[in-house]
Amino acid sequence: MTRPGDIFVVRDKGRPVGFVQYVARDATQLSSHVVAGFRLPDTEQLAPRAEDVPIFYAHVALPVGVKHGVFEHVGSRPITVTTAVPFRISNDYGAGVFLSSDWSVWILGGPMRHVSKLSEQEKRYDLGLVINPFSIAARLNSGSWDFVYPQPR
Repeated sequence: MTRPGDIFVVRDKGRPVGFVQYVARDATQLSSHVVAGFRLPDTEQLAPRAEDVPIFYAHVALPVGVKHGVFEHVGSRPITVTTAVPFRISNDYGAGVFLSSDWSVWILGGPMRHVSKLSEQEKRYDLGLVINPFSIAARLNSGSWDFVYPQPR
């Protein structure tokens, strides 16, 4: 059973590439787990430090990642990152859709709001779709998502 504060090392093809800390469940997005993603530190430490800044937040099913060996529980610590995380999601993604003017935004746990075009600030929000664990590992490994998702117009 996972609890907010739990920390998982993330592996890509068996190699550690970073960490995620479980920060909350988001009732707005299928009650999925929301994690803060951290780069692998230069030291041999087993978890991000309290002062480390997440490089992204994402929705994911933690048990699926554990089952497939992508996430390995390595401990727990109090949550020191923000839980007032803003997300964005395109309402018209799919095959062949590369740009979108149909977006919704929300703050973790809050109501979703349709905004059509995103403001400059909203364009910086993290993606709000539920992301598979392998893509979380790819993002920590390469710095970008391994799937195509529309960009804001």
